[in-house]
Amino acid sequence: MAGTVVPFLIDEDVHKWIDDFRGDVPSVINDYDIEYGNPSNNYALTDSVILKRLFTKMRG
Repeated sequence: MAGTVVPFLIDEDVHKWIDDFRGDVPSVINDYDIEYGNPSNNYALTDSVILKRLFTKMRG
């Protein structure tokens, strides 16, 4: 039982620390993360590179 309780207690402390830390992050960084840091933008960039290589027959 201690193997379950101890990680849970540590996790709660870390969660509280992270929530307190998030309030100190400038809104510019949060906006950038929401706007550009989402997975769909990453997929679009990766797909565009793959398609360019397919249609231009780039080597290397």
